[in-house]
Amino acid sequence: MAFMNTSCNKPVLGVYAYTFLNAVEKHIYRQVAGIQSFEVVAFYKERLNADIFPMEQECGINPKRMPLHPQKLWHKYIGRQPSFVYRGYKDRMLAGLEEHKVDLLHIYFGHNAIQALPLIEDLQLPFVVSFHGKDASAFFNEPQYAAQMPRVFQKATLVFVRSNIMGQALVARGCPPEKIRVTYAGISLRQFVYHPRILPIGKEPVRFIQSCRLIPKKGLDTLIEAFHQVQQQSPNCSLEIIGAGPMEKALKQQIQQLGLQDKVFLRGYLETPALIDALQASHIFVHPSQTDPDGDQEGIPNAILEAMAMGLPVITTDHAGIPELITNGQNGVMVPERDVTALANAMLAMMRRPETWEPMSRVARKLVADRHDIHQQIRRLESYYYEALRIHLNAELMTGHTLGSVMPTKDPLPL
Repeated sequence: MAFMNTSCNKPVLGVYAYTFLNAVEKHIYRQVAGIQSFEVVAFYKERLNADIFPMEQECGINPKRMPLHPQKLWHKYIGRQPSFVYRGYKDRMLAGLEEHKVDLLHIYFGHNAIQALPLIEDLQLPFVVSFHGKDASAFFNEPQYAAQMPRVFQKATLVFVRSNIMGQALVARGCPPEKIRVTYAGISLRQFVYHPRILPIGKEPVRFIQSCRLIPKKGLDTLIEAFHQVQQQSPNCSLEIIGAGPMEKALKQQIQQLGLQDKVFLRGYLETPALIDALQASHIFVHPSQTDPDGDQEGIPNAILEAMAMGLPVITTDHAGIPELITNGQNGVMVPERDVTALANAMLAMMRRPETWEPMSRVARKLVADRHDIHQQIRRLESYYYEALRIHLNAELMTGHTLGSVMPTKDPLPL
């Protein structure tokens, strides 16, 4: 099945996620909504948050629900193997791709690609898969995931990762290195405005802040322990944690056990304007990412980029892709992950040396502007989309099949 969109001058990009989109996936929506060189159609099984993530074109794939065959029941619930696209779903998806004259498919998250294997093995279109964190780390501990991912690597035209170290991890898992492309996260520099920080005057506390999902790899338990040490030596400080997630109850218990109820505040999930206000009112950003017990790792956390863009001095860890962002002592401070004492010492040192805040934050803002501006990263992504189309077209020509040129006369970006 190879089809060409002839209704407009732009090729058509299909973006696929089984669930489109969870509230915490703003970074994906910013990317999808910012694409200019393609017509974009969202494909999904489940649609969430349409009010905050609207799409001009979308296609829900909802075949009539049928009772699961006993073999499929075993596959899903006893064998604990990844869910797959079954025939009815696959046929509806293929029909949707043809109806919208899609030229290239972008599958978000490795587990969605596993789930869609029956679809992509019949797909005549080029497709790319992007990995974001857990799908490039902890999920490989599941035998079926690890066993089936090489099929995805073999079929995919290109594979997108959020950091170089994530790309290296996928190559070690069998991805051909020539297929790897790094697509860094991007943020809006107009939205996250730079404002240098100064030490508060008088009795006003130094306000530490972290923004993240409340999950183990964010290092929240380590942060609270470290803050307890900081508070014992320098009581005039506070800690705000912005976000929601499954660790909320455990974190509240930890805060209570350490007697920090008047110092550490869980603010819950905030929409972007309220999050910006919270960051604006704070002095130091702390994000001590760590590998969780299941092996889950970060890419490069968007929250760190947002803090750097806004002029907050950043303290973080040498975890996963973060060393690609932070040069220790120049645009932030890094400590070993899970090292409570090292983290506490870094927080105390940052409090006691406010003269370093502005020079460090200016270097940080420049790096974000140079490498993580959302518009720059979207243009980079679009160039990779066109590269995938060229690779597929060349393969079609070599095998004697013609796809028809889906390329504009001139690429929007040279490669």
